[in-house]
Amino acid sequence: MANETPPTHHNSPTFPLKFELFIDEVEKSAFRSRSILSTILTATFLAALAVYNSLPPEYNWLQSRLYSLERAAQWVAFPDELNVSTFDCPTCPSAIPSDNKLENSFTHLEFVTNFKSLLSWRAGVLDSIAKDSATFPKQIRLKFPDSYFDRNKDQTTSQVNKEENSKCCCPTDYLGKSDLRFVPSRFDTSDFLLAYTTLEGMHFANRQELNGMLQTLGRARVENSLLIRMPILGVSFDVNALLVISAAAFSILFFLLFHSLTRERKNLVLIFKLGDYYEIEDVYLYQLLSMGQVLTVPSSIDEYIRSKEENRIIKPIWYDWLYNRVLRFVTLTPIIIPLILWAVIYFNDQNTRSFGDAINGALTNSNFNISIFLAIPMYLMGIFCIKEWWEMNQTWRKEAKDIKHKLLAGITEAPSEKADKADA
Repeated sequence: MANETPPTHHNSPTFPLKFELFIDEVEKSAFRSRSILSTILTATFLAALAVYNSLPPEYNWLQSRLYSLERAAQWVAFPDELNVSTFDCPTCPSAIPSDNKLENSFTHLEFVTNFKSLLSWRAGVLDSIAKDSATFPKQIRLKFPDSYFDRNKDQTTSQVNKEENSKCCCPTDYLGKSDLRFVPSRFDTSDFLLAYTTLEGMHFANRQELNGMLQTLGRARVENSLLIRMPILGVSFDVNALLVISAAAFSILFFLLFHSLTRERKNLVLIFKLGDYYEIEDVYLYQLLSMGQVLTVPSSIDEYIRSKEENRIIKPIWYDWLYNRVLRFVTLTPIIIPLILWAVIYFNDQNTRSFGDAINGALTNSNFNISIFLAIPMYLMGIFCIKEWWEMNQTWRKEAKDIKHKLLAGITEAPSEKADKADA
């Protein structure tokens, strides 16, 4: 290393500076950029998770679990339940001979015996269910949902039944014991099979345990789907405010990232100029600075070093250019993905705007107006960050080309070999 003292102006105070201090500052600026990018990735993940939790049941595990259990609860009965409704079923083997009534609560075997014709509507269903009689939970009984019944018009509910029905806290659980008619045409094999599959894995001893699980899943849906909790800060907000909150957060983060990338790029340009001034070996300086890069992919100079050592031009592997470009694009994804994700949130909110209008139309309108206002600086800062990222990569490529010309100068290539023109 030559002179370690930077140039000074006339009559200006002099103080010693080591070149390593400049290296440290370049590494610090790169670390700042990585820290901000890590925060952006974390915010992106949380926003994506919030969007996922708000998806319909067919795309969401929590929603699907709650929906399947609610559907299965309509088909389940427990042995200790009272006020079990009865219905007319003259063709059922288990019906009471005197009045052809049947209680809407069956063991697995009774259900298969009485409703073979219904289960035979789809091939293989009856045989598959009949095999489960020995393994089906003993504490679980089967029943038909209330939607499968009609009230008989030729019968009236007695005054006693009316009084009991009026006292019941859940009228749908008590439909009378003598005025129901089963409607086989309403039997949905697919709906039954989905509920039956859930019932096979049930381990609830009574209705209270089942209702407790439904309440727990409902509470989890509210806490994890409708409300979004921010870690560390300890605050939560409604999922409908995600559009505004994410736009504000990404605007701030992109603003910080833009200035950090700008400082990092300027530091990189300065360190290479100082390297030339101090006559630092540019190959070693390039490699040293490359070691501190994580989300930036400097151009490879390994083949140039080998060419210098072996005094012949070594062509890079044919897929190196594609590999490097793919890596560079991957390093850009932490900036692009938040912009795409916010657009997804915006269009999803637009498609479901009717739900927001039903809750609070004025708040929904202001939500969209504010989010668009915040999205403008967010996208501008995102574009500026991409521009700085591109210029930083161009700085690395320029330095790599200078090293290439220096190392390959005077090397004679074989007639069958050509120097790599991709980076020229």
